[in-house]
Amino acid sequence: MDSAKILGNRIQKIRTAKKITQEELARRTDKSPHFISDVERGKKKPSVFTLIELIAIIVVIAIIALTIRNNAK
Repeated sequence: MDSAKILGNRIQKIRTAKKITQEELARRTDKSPHFISDVERGKKKPSVFTLIELIAIIVVIAIIALTIRNNAK
């Protein structure tokens, strides 16, 4: 498996574990859902900036969800 597929697989696993859709991630990063899909399948390699942006958005969404869950208790 090449590095693009490994990276894409890891992004997909993190995204799905946090229950974030490709559409939501695309909307929040101003990318197309098709681009997110291509990255996750290893068809496209994101720039370092885009990679940081994707991971940062996933982390922020997860923190917001956790905060909402904790405040609901």
